[in-house]
Amino acid sequence: MITLNDYNHNMEGIELIRDNGNWNCRGEYYKDHYVVQNSKALPVKRQHWWTSQMGKSEPIEVTHDIEVRDGNLYICDCQVGTLPVDATLKPVHTCQEPRFHEYKYTVDGKEHVYHLDFRTIAEAAADWREFVTKHSEYVFNLTSVSHLA
Repeated sequence: MITLNDYNHNMEGIELIRDNGNWNCRGEYYKDHYVVQNSKALPVKRQHWWTSQMGKSEPIEVTHDIEVRDGNLYICDCQVGTLPVDATLKPVHTCQEPRFHEYKYTVDGKEHVYHLDFRTIAEAAADWREFVTKHSEYVFNLTSVSHLA
């Protein structure tokens, strides 16, 4: 399911109308009016037609996602409009956290490299601290840290 908030778009404040399509089982015909706020359908009123409650408006208390199917907007399986032509799907973040790390440091004026492979950045930092603690007889001067793919 793709929802409206998966898109870059400008529909804030736009009114959408969900028509129940025909008479329901109780003989009511109505339209639900929504306003788009933060990519959600915020209910405004329900408008009844051709019943004893003709033209009456009442608040609706349930908010809904606005689903997008083939460029059309749906609320509760009823089409309520079309997606703006300038709407585009937001980019999906597919990068993974680097798993290889190099800690370059000097001890007694000599440069060294400590390699940490197949670890998250947090795990590598913890292993580096453990390494320094384990060899506390030396004075470490960390010169650079590289996180590689």
